[in-house]
Amino acid sequence: MKNETNIKTEQKIKYHKSSGYKQSVNLFKEANKAVFTDKLTLINTGRLTANKVVLMITLNITPQPSDVEVLESDHNHNLHVYPNGILQVTFEDFLLSPGNGINFTYRINTGKTDMPKEKIIKNIYLFFCY
Repeated sequence: MKNETNIKTEQKIKYHKSSGYKQSVNLFKEANKAVFTDKLTLINTGRLTANKVVLMITLNITPQPSDVEVLESDHNHNLHVYPNGILQVTFEDFLLSPGNGINFTYRINTGKTDMPKEKIIKNIYLFFCY
């Protein structure tokens, strides 16, 4: 498995070698504001059961915490929006066995109507703790 891959939206993605994910990205205008929606399926492709998963998303924008909204999550999580454009989502207190995944959908009010969806995310980092 490669450490980097290009997805449909041509965003360069980095991920831990024992993990993977699928991504579906949308950008639409809502009341003259651009709203970015990202649906991720985080998959444990390792051989061990994970008891904690950390998702780090680096952005090319710096949203306010009120601009970020979780739309769906299969598991309890903590979301932290850092002022430098990093989103950290931590899933704890559960067991994610090999081959199973987490569905997570979020949206961001980008505040920019002319920014293409391919330019919003810099990288996605995914860590499984065993």
